[in-house]
Amino acid sequence: MVVSRLPARFSRLLFHRRSLWLRCTVMGIGLVTTSPSTPPSVQREPVEAPAAVQFAMPASGAILINEPSSGLQSAHLPTLQSSVLRAGQKGGLPIFSIAGPDLRGQVAFIVNDMLRERHELHLMAASGHETTVFARAGDALWEHAVGDHLALTQQGDRVALVAQGQGVQFSEPSAYLYEGTLEIWNTDRKQRLVPGVRALDDTLAWFPDGHRLAFTALMDPIEAAALHGRHVAARDAFAVSTLGWSRVPVVQILDVDTGLVTAAHVGQRPTLSPDGRTLLVRDFDLHWRALDLSTNVSRPVSAPSAMFPGAIGFADSETVLY
Repeated sequence: MVVSRLPARFSRLLFHRRSLWLRCTVMGIGLVTTSPSTPPSVQREPVEAPAAVQFAMPASGAILINEPSSGLQSAHLPTLQSSVLRAGQKGGLPIFSIAGPDLRGQVAFIVNDMLRERHELHLMAASGHETTVFARAGDALWEHAVGDHLALTQQGDRVALVAQGQGVQFSEPSAYLYEGTLEIWNTDRKQRLVPGVRALDDTLAWFPDGHRLAFTALMDPIEAAALHGRHVAARDAFAVSTLGWSRVPVVQILDVDTGLVTAAHVGQRPTLSPDGRTLLVRDFDLHWRALDLSTNVSRPVSAPSAMFPGAIGFADSETVLY
């Protein structure tokens, strides 16, 4: 097993249940800095360590891992000691996607009933008590009634997801993406908050205030090219391969209170720093860029040996795990 030493102020981290590489014999977690002051040649690589490693640097938080047999588990940092949050369901409904934990230790997840073609959104408190936010028709796995990605605010009061996904085929390069309706749910009132906007089934990232959400949507190629030109130099290869698509993936920001959507950066898989000031994006060819949201300046980020899907989360305002 390969792990990395983590920096201080580790916030929280989610492993998606479909990150199949977690089940491989060798697992790697890398660290990369987004700080512009760090020379490109200086990178922190994964280090060999036993499975029961004690991280040398202070760290706190949890890594969520969902396995059908053993259930939903939490690996606590810095000791990596694991605990079972929800036992594996023998004959019961499997967990389809997970999000969290929030600042109170709550976890959100979708359970899917493939035979009855139904799915449910649950919120589980740190005590283990589960609340059903909604239950509705549609198989998540085969009908794409709900997407793979789920996001819970730090306050635990809102959950974001993409529903009713429909396949969209692109060529040169070839890709088959799912586009659906972005939904925001209030977990306390069990109500959907805003009219849905179109979004790709991709990473969803809440800002610390819980009022804004970063997501990926398909944009007109002319508008996307203009946005790309504001952030990326002509000689840079970032996102160039997808600019010729009939619609281009662009990371956008939704203000939940007003419904206003703002295009942020061409690319996908938005990942936000804990302070909400840096937006990390990835293109189709696994190039990375970091957007400073206060200055609107984008810069390239080098992540040695990075593989799909890309960044997992920020460990602090300048350090990313992948």
